Amino acid sequence: QEPIESEESLVKYPGHLGGLYILYMKPAPESDVRYPVYVGTAGDSFRARLRRHAESGVIRAVWDGKFPTNDVEGLGLYVWCTHFQGEPARKIKTILRDTFDFAQNHGREELDLGAQYPAEWTNNQLSFPWDELSKADEENSSEDARMKSE
Repeated sequence: QEPIESEESLVKYPGHLGGLYILYMKPAPESDVRYPVYVGTAGDSFRARLRRHAESGVIRAVWDGKFPTNDVEGLGLYVWCTHFQGEPARKIKTILRDTFDFAQNHGREELDLGAQYPAEWTNNQLSFPWDELSKADEENSSEDARMKSE
């Protein structure tokens, strides 16, 4: 995958599909090093959401040199668009945001070079049993609702 370097870079992202996405920085396209920048969900399409980031969000901050403010050089900005949508996407976003140091989600302008997330996640080899987690969460939510009503 190539870094997001201009508005033209955004054309390759789906204009008909949205969902969970992760913006991250890494030193080269073939690198397994990934520094988390931002995790979000696109309710409309990935392309539309990324264009908004390019106009006045995370992507614009990177292009304008406002992020990261610490002394890091040679890192490109990349995005991983997943197939998770709707409520599962929002739940996964919360888990990821609480687990990894996504600087822009936490309002920081410095990139934590000590924080990385697994490269295999962006190589479409995510093997975590999300369906089972989702079912378990639904069961727990139903049980919580039942207990509150008693």
